[in-house]
Amino acid sequence: MPVAAPPQFTPLIARRRPRITDWNPEDQEFWESTGARIARRNMICSVFTEHIGFAVWTMWSTLILFLGPQYGLTPDQKFTLVSIPAGVGAALRVPYSLAVARFGGRDWTIVSASLLLLPTITAAVLLRPGIGYGTLLMLVTVAGVGGGNFASSMSNINSFYPERLKGLALGINAAGGNLGVAVVQLLGLLVLATAGATHPRVLVGVLIPLIVVAALVCAVRMDNLATAHNEKRALREACAEPQTWVISLLYIGTFGSFIGFGFAFGQVLLVQFPEHFSHVVMVKGVARTMPDPVKAAYLTFLGPLVGSVARPLGGWLADRRSGAVITFWTFVGMIAAAVLVLQASHQKSLPLFLAGFICLFVASGLGNGSTYKMIPVLFRDRAAAAVAAGADPEQARAQARRRTGAVIGIAGAIGAAGGVAVNISFRQSFLKQHNGNGAYVAFALFYVLCAVITWAVYLRPHRAAAAPVAAVGRTATADLLGFGALAGAIDAAGVPVRVATITLLDAYGQEVVRTRSADDGSYAFGDLCAGRYLLVCGTAGVWEPVTTLVDVTPGATTGLPLRLREVVADDDPISEILGTVCAVGLPVASALVTILDDTGAVLARGWTDDAGRYRVGPTRGGPVTVTVAVQGRTPAARALHLPAGALVHDLDLDA
Repeated sequence: MPVAAPPQFTPLIARRRPRITDWNPEDQEFWESTGARIARRNMICSVFTEHIGFAVWTMWSTLILFLGPQYGLTPDQKFTLVSIPAGVGAALRVPYSLAVARFGGRDWTIVSASLLLLPTITAAVLLRPGIGYGTLLMLVTVAGVGGGNFASSMSNINSFYPERLKGLALGINAAGGNLGVAVVQLLGLLVLATAGATHPRVLVGVLIPLIVVAALVCAVRMDNLATAHNEKRALREACAEPQTWVISLLYIGTFGSFIGFGFAFGQVLLVQFPEHFSHVVMVKGVARTMPDPVKAAYLTFLGPLVGSVARPLGGWLADRRSGAVITFWTFVGMIAAAVLVLQASHQKSLPLFLAGFICLFVASGLGNGSTYKMIPVLFRDRAAAAVAAGADPEQARAQARRRTGAVIGIAGAIGAAGGVAVNISFRQSFLKQHNGNGAYVAFALFYVLCAVITWAVYLRPHRAAAAPVAAVGRTATADLLGFGALAGAIDAAGVPVRVATITLLDAYGQEVVRTRSADDGSYAFGDLCAGRYLLVCGTAGVWEPVTTLVDVTPGATTGLPLRLREVVADDDPISEILGTVCAVGLPVASALVTILDDTGAVLARGWTDDAGRYRVGPTRGGPVTVTVAVQGRTPAARALHLPAGALVHDLDLDA
């Protein structure tokens, strides 16, 4: 009698999630059936880890409030301490962004999360009264590792999402990380209010288990993309590209302001308004005024909180309108806010000061999202212009992806360095003037410079359309750097059509951007390079789709109303199809059911519910093909004839 072979057990360390080798988010069907869920899962894990990274990176903005007179630190030394993590984090962003493609998004996220234990454990062990200034400098330097997580997270998520969703996706991803600044300050407030100002290590102790959880979650739930890799010459090409430095300068103004103010805000309140953030204590029978960090902590988290929430809104507005336009008006708002803060400082008005700083945080958050959105748009439109001039489409797209990834890393690093400049400005201003007025003037002047550059490079109306780029690799002329916009409205039989799908295709037939019409039928696209596009508009129901060519000119908005035409024919009745989808006798949830006409055009789509039920339509009747796609199974297709009314048809994926 043969002996059964013993069961084989794979060691846990070897059970690694396989790399995803086939990833094409630009394919609408792949995205809806498979890609969106995978991308969403990876982004949730990435956001959680990045969030903890930001908290560790900026924890010294809160810990500095605990360092009272017993630590023997002067205000300028405290500003130095909070500026060092910003500088170290900025320097790490380029290698962190490259590490994603080298090691894989999942694997590097595990490593980068684990590295956060170094600054937290050392601070938990060493931070106590009597610690030397040199040791403190070492502790804040190590905390800079948290700043690199942002770059690797953004580079990773950028690979998962299609172009049309990058603005919002990157905005949400970044906002989740940015919220770590507000959360660590709220945790600091909780520790100050409960344990008191003499126990800063309690705050660090809260972060350590969260780091361990983040690393474990990434190991279980994240994926590596085999399609992500570091392109040769990417950094060299990006450094030789003038737009890299323009975008980086703008990002200093937006993200540099956000992170710099996040580091410095609490200390600025204590030094600028000591009468509001202090209390009187008796020392050997003598009344002395001492800083009260609890009072400052009640306010410091507000700025980073509203700035983080505003970031995805900036990305969304850039998707809907134009990254350059939103960025320009962001700087206009920041100029006004900086002037308001300066006026409040002269008047010694705390309410006005807080209002101005909150406006600065909100505007910088909006600008973070819109400026980042400009990067992929810029190189995508460069590629379209190159193809229109006869370049190879695949080579053009590859170059666009290569330069986009490199510029994201470079701009993120340089932008974070702005946090160092903000804190140095505060340090010098308080040293020389005993207030922040000099810093506020410097901020306002820098925002004026950024607004002028944004208008001159991206929004200035050009005198004439330039010749398109002749070959891939050649720098576009100045006229190709301007963006135009496209707007209009959809109606059918005189009635506005809501949720109509409007798609733009570029010169080589690739989808550039897609949107839905609003309730009043209106639609708008921004950040479009000068050139000719094919516009496709359609909606489920009885309306015939519309296609038309549209020319976009730099610095201008093209208005294009569209009218859908009703299809009325005896042999083309209005129908819908409903039923259930099952496999192995069990209902299949979240399956995508698509109705195609006899030319292969999509007539309608729908998803099955938890019981496997679907209802697709209304759509035109007649001969159709019904397809069913669900992750992990081979797609199924059935040829049917839809009569007028409703057709009940159950679909078995195993048949």
